[in-house]
Amino acid sequence: MTEWGALGRGPGQFDLVHGVAVDHARRVYVADRTNNRIQLFTENGGFIEEWPDVTDPVGIYIDEHESVWVVSAALNRILKYNRDGVLQYHWGTYGGTRGGFAGGLSRPHQLDVDRDGNVYVASWDGGWVTKYIPKPAADASRLVGRKLVLPH
Repeated sequence: MTEWGALGRGPGQFDLVHGVAVDHARRVYVADRTNNRIQLFTENGGFIEEWPDVTDPVGIYIDEHESVWVVSAALNRILKYNRDGVLQYHWGTYGGTRGGFAGGLSRPHQLDVDRDGNVYVASWDGGWVTKYIPKPAADASRLVGRKLVLPH
């Protein structure tokens, strides 16, 4: 068993870890929620880098194309980053049962994709899950791919 980190704001320190994902290179992505950043580590906990200014990251999902999708609760958005931490695209806006509109987000926290490419987002406010079905002619670069599966 390996563990790392401590409470704080410096590299390798955290304030409310809220999501973890691993890419093909076995880099570990950590949503450091209260510090508004994503931190990257080796699989043994060696600090690699941080992506600052990521507002309220609560979930991380790495798809089969190794796009890094970050769920931002405060922004009510799903943010697409490349592996270098550059924001590529985002979607979502406030909505749901407490105001807004059907299909909107209300402090989203987790994301998953089924084998048909449908995206499921769990919202914290109200306790619901929203299913998003891709349009047949959708731009593939803007779709969340299936979950990355690592070899054993």
